[in-house]
Amino acid sequence: MDAAFTPTDFLYRKAENRVEMAWADGHHSAYPVPYLRQNCPCARCVKEKRNTVRPLPMASAEEVRIGEMDVVGGYAIHFGFTDGHSVGIYSFDHLREICPCDPCRQARRAQEDGPEGPMETLTPMS
Repeated sequence: MDAAFTPTDFLYRKAENRVEMAWADGHHSAYPVPYLRQNCPCARCVKEKRNTVRPLPMASAEEVRIGEMDVVGGYAIHFGFTDGHSVGIYSFDHLREICPCDPCRQARRAQEDGPEGPMETLTPMS
């Protein structure tokens, strides 16, 4: 883990239903809770995303909230969501990689496109 990508502070703003993080490099991230839930890194969620050609929206995405939030070791945060899902452990690296701010999204898009244009995503045959 890059030391600059270590959070220095984080909090859950219940009224806004978002998690905010401050990073050692001065960056700030604001994660809407439904966004965190949709980007769960647990094996089941990753497998579901991989096997779905187009991600399906969560039926109750707007109502999902955080029921519990705990630090795991010195490298991750565990979220327990009100929809009953509570097995994902969000490493600090993962949280930084999925930062939804415009500069981070643009950097990810540029990285995916590469110097030769957009990469093609192949869908595995069933």
